[in-house]
Amino acid sequence: MPHLPKISCLTATLDRFDFLKRSIRCFCDQTYPNKEMVIVTEGAAAYKEKIREHVASLNRTDIRLEFLDGDNYNLGKVRNISIARASGDLICQWDDDDLFHPLRLEIQARDMLEKNCRASFLTDQLQYFWDSGEMFWLDWNSAGNDMLRLIPGTLLMYKDARFSYPESGENAVKGEDSGLLEQLYRNVSIARLSGFGYLYVYGFHAENTFDYDHHRALSAERSVSPVRFVKDLAEFEKALACYPIPRPLSIYRFTREKILTLE
Repeated sequence: MPHLPKISCLTATLDRFDFLKRSIRCFCDQTYPNKEMVIVTEGAAAYKEKIREHVASLNRTDIRLEFLDGDNYNLGKVRNISIARASGDLICQWDDDDLFHPLRLEIQARDMLEKNCRASFLTDQLQYFWDSGEMFWLDWNSAGNDMLRLIPGTLLMYKDARFSYPESGENAVKGEDSGLLEQLYRNVSIARLSGFGYLYVYGFHAENTFDYDHHRALSAERSVSPVRFVKDLAEFEKALACYPIPRPLSIYRFTREKILTLE
């Protein structure tokens, strides 16, 4: 890419320091050079201090902190504050409890720019259960509703004042990223990145917005064998090596058939 627009990776976080540290590590490992991370929290003073100390220890100038006073914030509002603080041409949702491959920004940005689109979403992803060490590759390309084929948490878009996360109603606290996706779907050109699910890990850890049954239903309905997208399991194993995930790591498909175990 001859011109590399600046990408702002936006993180809303609240009292999940271990997860946040992994998310920060994933940002620091990105191969895409022109980037920043904007971390926004209304957490307790002790949590803010932990974040401040950790970021200072990294000695980086591309991670910025926005500490909010009070607690009168829903998730949609916090996400919109992160957009307002972003200095990049592009913004990328970068949740504190998800994980991102080092090539995530590079591959997704290149694809979006080459297609001359205003926004981009992945159509497949990895799903990881922290309690059991199970991983699934979820493919949304067969979803009956076309908009459902786009994964909200993989948002990359040009910063555009016309679009924002909902700050009122049920979607302000649950499904707020789907609210923004719907606005984009109806109004701008969207690049669909398929076959690169290894770039993004959606984790379940019992404190997610959606519960265990929801996540298990996803793995039952959407999981496929990784070899649908990668030429062999060795290639997939190499892609997983960079993730800060405990071993052993077991890869399954919907039949509960174990495909691969990484020690």
